[in-house]
Amino acid sequence: MPKDTVVISTDACTSCINGYSEFYKDKNYCYFDVDLDKSLPFHDSSIDVFTGVLLCNVSNYRGLLSEIARCLKPGGRAVYHEIFFSPESETYKYLVKENAVYASSEVYVEFCKSMGLDLAAMEICETSFGKLDPEDGLPLSESDEWYRKNIYLQKKRADGIS
Repeated sequence: MPKDTVVISTDACTSCINGYSEFYKDKNYCYFDVDLDKSLPFHDSSIDVFTGVLLCNVSNYRGLLSEIARCLKPGGRAVYHEIFFSPESETYKYLVKENAVYASSEVYVEFCKSMGLDLAAMEICETSFGKLDPEDGLPLSESDEWYRKNIYLQKKRADGIS
């Protein structure tokens, strides 16, 4: 990345924030806790890269994606690590009824496109069935297939090119 690239990462875990802040001493790298259910505290078109892991834990997910799109510079990138569900699964059907953009990666990508964020790449990191932990709310069924994917998006520039 160019030296003037600004990278913002967030986490709700204080030890992660402190660890990353210590590791990344670059003035253009910011790693801190921010309430992702509220408007992001950044100016329009001011961020080069936004990253996130399992943002689907946020209550106002659509609002968060909209805020990220607002804050990204034209040509800026967003990189997410998310869990999506197979269209045959009970969880997918439930999430579609709930109008959740993370029901599947296809639904997710279409929503992001509607905000001017184009898919640059997507990779599957893991495929599995059932819950990782018995306390997890999703997936709903032990037979539901899910995928951990990295999603790479890029905000369209003023000329319409990603």
